Amino acid sequence: MQLAVYRLAWARLRGVALDAVDAAFLYVRSGEVVRPGLLSEPELEALLADS
Repeated sequence: MQLAVYRLAWARLRGVALDAVDAAFLYVRSGEVVRPGLLSEPELEALLADS
């Protein structure tokens, strides 16, 4: 969820569409890049509203 929130914030700050922003985890030691499925804005809103 944290990565999805960062992605949303970046898109809003830069004034670009959310689908134009990608996000991934980089594990520096191994060099592995992991691109998890990211929640959309409505999915994030629903998840946070249920909290």
